[in-house]
Amino acid sequence: MDRLSPPVVAGGVVALFIGVTAWWLSQDSHVADYDSGVHLTNAFDYYNAIAAGRLFEPLTAYTGYAPFAELVSSVGRWVGGPHVASAVLAQNVVFVSLLALGCYQTGRLLRGSAAGLLAVVFALGAPMIVGEFHEFFLDPPEAAMVAVTVGLLLASNRFEDNRYSALAGLTAGLGMLTKQTFPFFIAGLVAVMLARGGWRQWRGLLIFALVTAAVAGPWYVVHLDQIRASGASVEAVASGGGRNPPRWSGENLSWYAWAVTNHVLLLPLSLAAAGGAAVGAVRYARTRAKDNLVPELLGGLLASWVILTIFIPFKDNRYILPFLVYAAVLGTAWIVTLPRRWRMLAAAAVVAVSAMNFAVVSLGLGGTVAVEVPGVSAREPDHRSVALYTSSGWLTSGPERGGDIPGILDREIENGVRELSFEPGGSVFFNSQGLGALAAMHRVAPIMDPKALGTDGLFVFTRRPVGRFSRPCVRASDGSPVFFARGGQAGPVDGWTLTCPRP
Repeated sequence: MDRLSPPVVAGGVVALFIGVTAWWLSQDSHVADYDSGVHLTNAFDYYNAIAAGRLFEPLTAYTGYAPFAELVSSVGRWVGGPHVASAVLAQNVVFVSLLALGCYQTGRLLRGSAAGLLAVVFALGAPMIVGEFHEFFLDPPEAAMVAVTVGLLLASNRFEDNRYSALAGLTAGLGMLTKQTFPFFIAGLVAVMLARGGWRQWRGLLIFALVTAAVAGPWYVVHLDQIRASGASVEAVASGGGRNPPRWSGENLSWYAWAVTNHVLLLPLSLAAAGGAAVGAVRYARTRAKDNLVPELLGGLLASWVILTIFIPFKDNRYILPFLVYAAVLGTAWIVTLPRRWRMLAAAAVVAVSAMNFAVVSLGLGGTVAVEVPGVSAREPDHRSVALYTSSGWLTSGPERGGDIPGILDREIENGVRELSFEPGGSVFFNSQGLGALAAMHRVAPIMDPKALGTDGLFVFTRRPVGRFSRPCVRASDGSPVFFARGGQAGPVDGWTLTCPRP
């Protein structure tokens, strides 16, 4: 490692990651799952609005989510055409690069360029980051914006450097426009920076705050009431769905520990992160060196964990993903301080585990290998064991061919279909959100009532494969039987003449 140029190697790792994503997308044909379908729909709607001259719609429209990541993917739609891959690759090009840059910069400031490179390898080898970057979620872009903001904040030398303070304000503002939970992941780091002398650098602090407010403020001011209503709605859903355990219960306090060890990092990288954080804390306690940045990183990690655990009612495994920069840097920085032989062995272990995670999730190799934790009784099945290996990055694994429903709809729209109808809800890879994204991508009107379709409309639906539906036209990637019928037919829709178009 010492003989290589870490920035060049880190760039190569990023290029490899994006290249494999491009290959994965070329092989995959599943309908986007629920949240991914929603974000794709928003991205394509933004593209359609801007193309129609409604330039301020991303500011004035409220979809429930901040618009920055979806706007990035709308640019992908403009560059690459009406393909889901265009939107996903745009997200990869921008946010994989920013995630790597932030991890590299943070690791370099802590322990040098070799630590920065190892942090990049660790972060891009996290199973959840691999899987989610094959789809369209907001968690990876948020993780990227947290990482690059953390790197810039640390580079500001506790707000002493006004230039870095301004740049950190810019990325923090864009981070707040990526997902509303962004501040949770930098609050602890900023608090420790202030406590360790940053409060004296009031000019840099003011510049950071003003730039952040200038970038993100308008959207939040316009949508303040809607954001509050969304928060109340999420809390109600969490309580009703059993995803809001009692605040001080063991189930709640341990939720994100299980999430990290079973989904985000898995056990090997989780142990590296926990061990690295402990080593860093002990070393700082012994020296109390003012230039040691471990307290800031520990503050960022612990505060984000506590805020999500105690103050955010709805629990979801992927919500903790944006803490990745802290885990990656603390989990690898200690390695470069070891004697050469042990340093090489430990670095090789991180590279091997990260490469394995990246390969098995991208290719879908095997299933999940987990070890039961004795004496644990939990409501959630994955809170009773820890995972050593998994091919599931989140909802996706290796490429899925299924019945190529996106390809069928592409061909039908080319042949004159102008309306699509599909029923609400659905399974993971055959659902109204994913089908709605395909409609928005092609600027085709989605019609929820199939009886309202004209002769240039197409009804896409699923039924139990019995009777006249015993021979599905195709099956979706999750096995759902899929049928097609032209619009404009009379009588109940289940009696309509079926058709079976091909991609």
